[in-house]
Amino acid sequence: MSGFVLKIIACITMLLDHTQAIFDIPKMDFLRAIGRMAFPIYVFFVAEGCRHTKNIWKYLFRLALFALISEIVFDMAFSYVRMPPRVPLKAIDFTWGTNVFYTLFFGAAANCVYEKFLRKKNAAIVFLPFILTVTTYFLFFTVSSDFLRLLLIIGYLRLCVGGFLALAKFLPDKPDNEQDNSVMLAILPAFAMILAAGVLDSDYGTYGALFIFLTYVIGKGKKIPSAITVGACFLFLYGNNILLSYTSIMFWFYILIVLLAVGCLVLYNGKRGPKLKWAFYAFY
Repeated sequence: MSGFVLKIIACITMLLDHTQAIFDIPKMDFLRAIGRMAFPIYVFFVAEGCRHTKNIWKYLFRLALFALISEIVFDMAFSYVRMPPRVPLKAIDFTWGTNVFYTLFFGAAANCVYEKFLRKKNAAIVFLPFILTVTTYFLFFTVSSDFLRLLLIIGYLRLCVGGFLALAKFLPDKPDNEQDNSVMLAILPAFAMILAAGVLDSDYGTYGALFIFLTYVIGKGKKIPSAITVGACFLFLYGNNILLSYTSIMFWFYILIVLLAVGCLVLYNGKRGPKLKWAFYAFY
């Protein structure tokens, strides 16, 4: 099964999911369960994209660009900001209740900084922006003022983009004969990037970005470990949530859908298929 076929499956299941989410068709809630098949496929291919892209910076730029473009129609489609209590959407909001491209971007960014900081000189400098981001993160969840929350979101993003990504791009690399930095040091900026998805309340949020990172690190470019990692992450997250919100029949239907997604990923033959990259971006 080629990458093209898997992406077509993701598009179809995502379309069914979003149709039910927006129009709330009576007695068609099972479409939301079918839609759970899409994101594991996206997670898998973002991890693959980070491994195989010729230019990780261009890849991140595309994800960021489409995150901003998609947010306009995403907010218009769902008509509310997903911050309790739900209130009518008065303006397009790029900083809260954001679309899944934000999640994909920060998951890919976590992979990028993790890989880069393993090979950077003077990588210990990452402790400073990390301490600032963690402090900002906890402040964000303690303030009640919308204005202060916005300032903290902007500050957090500046630290991620102007701190970790800038350091990852411009710090000099170690010579090939020098040992890599510790994995723990490289995980710090990746962890901050993962938290950013939660700060922006993107689709799947912190968990989604974490799944992308785990698939990248644990899978190590191997198809079956990557597929199993994706499936295990989703079963852990939604297995608990579904029990609270669906009947037992829907729960087992959900489990079947996730296992089906994992099965499709295991059947991936490593081939791209027709090159329609921009068509898939445009479809979303």
